[in-house]
Amino acid sequence: MADTPLDSLHEQLDTISDSRKYRCRDTIHLPFTQGSATSDISLFTYADEDGVPEYVCDSQWFVSRGYGGTSVALDSHRMETETAAESVYTLEATRRHSDGTVMQTFSARFTFRNVGGDWRCVIRQPLGITKP
Repeated sequence: MADTPLDSLHEQLDTISDSRKYRCRDTIHLPFTQGSATSDISLFTYADEDGVPEYVCDSQWFVSRGYGGTSVALDSHRMETETAAESVYTLEATRRHSDGTVMQTFSARFTFRNVGGDWRCVIRQPLGITKP
């Protein structure tokens, strides 16, 4: 759905917010992996279409973390590497409650892959999470 890796990055931030602007499957290429900020073990991997939720905000992962009603805003980003096939960005972002108060800030590394001119996320790896 995205023409550039940076477009895909912005789609991911909407996707991991309490938003139905983008269907999850339209923003990722399979297999997709969600990493953990506290472990080397991935939280989950979508290997095929069957496991992908319609919207991330409806997934057990999203709900179990208390992310309902939150939005994510990009604070800064830096491209680490980019080829015609893959791009990696490191970012800093803030997740806010619906009243605008900060729930958490986080840094993460997102990897995007180009398949047929369509850039989508394949890995979201949180690097650190800070709660006020």
